[in-house]
Amino acid sequence: MPKGYKERLEKHYPEAWKRKFLRGQTGQLPQGKPAYNFYDDHFQELTYNPELGLIRGWDFGNNYGICVIGQSTPAPRIHVLDVVVVQDAWTRPLARAVKARCIERYPQSFQKLNIDFIDGYDAGRDSRSELTNADILISEGFTPFP
Repeated sequence: MPKGYKERLEKHYPEAWKRKFLRGQTGQLPQGKPAYNFYDDHFQELTYNPELGLIRGWDFGNNYGICVIGQSTPAPRIHVLDVVVVQDAWTRPLARAVKARCIERYPQSFQKLNIDFIDGYDAGRDSRSELTNADILISEGFTPFP
């Protein structure tokens, strides 16, 4: 995550959200479902498998655009390999940043089947153009599935 990201959330989140989403403490989600104490700040280095395609999850937020890049394993598990965060940008700059990251770190992925998941809400129109976020991703060479 970008430098200072968690600190900015600390300043703006209500206390209940800070406990659940930033500290991983038990609490109630807005829908009444419990949030369990399973959060872990320790990460294991995962290795990119050039024989597999990528799975990307996109979130076109108001303040940050984020794309999580991973791969599925036979276990079955999703290994998160990378996160691309673009601050104060819209869909096309995020797509171009993700494409550049994939060219740099995962060049073999372009010959594989890659899957791009976007939130159904995020499939809607980008407020800065006549295109939907999905249209923009397609125009940049991605394959979004809402």
